[in-house]
Amino acid sequence: LVEAQAGRVLLTQTWVEEFKTSSKRVNLTKSPVSSITSVKYYDTDNNQQTATLSDFTLVKSEDSPYVDSDNWPVAYSRADAYEVTYVSGYGVAADTPAKLRQAILLIVGQYYEHRMNVTEAKLVEMPLAAQHLINLERARWYG
Repeated sequence: LVEAQAGRVLLTQTWVEEFKTSSKRVNLTKSPVSSITSVKYYDTDNNQQTATLSDFTLVKSEDSPYVDSDNWPVAYSRADAYEVTYVSGYGVAADTPAKLRQAILLIVGQYYEHRMNVTEAKLVEMPLAAQHLINLERARWYG
């Protein structure tokens, strides 16, 4: 819930994103990004290949991380022509920004206080203070 609202990954996770085309810059959607694990592509014969990582640069912008390269290989035309695998997240719980940790505690407290059966007609809303804390840390995508 907090990750979705903030547009950020809290604990370290590996993500794979696929792209139809590449330009000099390919935006990644899971922030913050700590490293690129691999860049793969389908060559002109439609066989998957692994590109040389040193041809790519990770720009670790907190709000809009991206992979930059002047050497994207020519790929077969398909929806998943390029695949970037990368590591995202703040690390362990203690590395997560304090505002997001506090928001989680507020949400848990709210759900604990209102732990009765919930139906669609009677959902318990997220506490406003938690929403505000999450908004302060929300990713602002540029690109």
